[in-house]
Amino acid sequence: GTSPSDHKTQAGPNFTSGRFNPDVANRVMAVTINPFIKYKGLEFIGAYEMVSGSNYADVKEGKWLKREFTQYALEANYRFLKNEHIGGRYIGMNGEPRGILNNGTQAKVKVNRFSIAGGWFPTKNLLLKGEVVNQVFSDFPNTDYRYEGKFNGFVIEAVVGF
Repeated sequence: GTSPSDHKTQAGPNFTSGRFNPDVANRVMAVTINPFIKYKGLEFIGAYEMVSGSNYADVKEGKWLKREFTQYALEANYRFLKNEHIGGRYIGMNGEPRGILNNGTQAKVKVNRFSIAGGWFPTKNLLLKGEVVNQVFSDFPNTDYRYEGKFNGFVIEAVVGF
């Protein structure tokens, strides 16, 4: 495992440590599909995103190695009364991160997030919202700082928009 002082988990040296970056900047092929269906106060939003590509470091014996990632999301929101809503969201990602191996072969990892939220607009430009989130990192090797990583928590927020 890694120590608490590992630079990969510190905000200063690595500001992206809480995000997952597929790191496929070269030879990219990407597809995105985003359906949206609304019936009265019920909204369904979906997303399917697939990307394959390489990074300059993804070359072995003079050949480009392609890595693939897929992300999918389903969200449902129900708007009721005049200013209230409740919803749920599931987001899943699986793919082949650069430089992460399981027993000497390219690792295939997963990140799954599920959340339930509710909100209320007490005024036209103020949103009060609460959300419960569960996120799990799977299939990362035990040498990676995300090994058996998970997050369970809640957020209470207020947003002012103009």
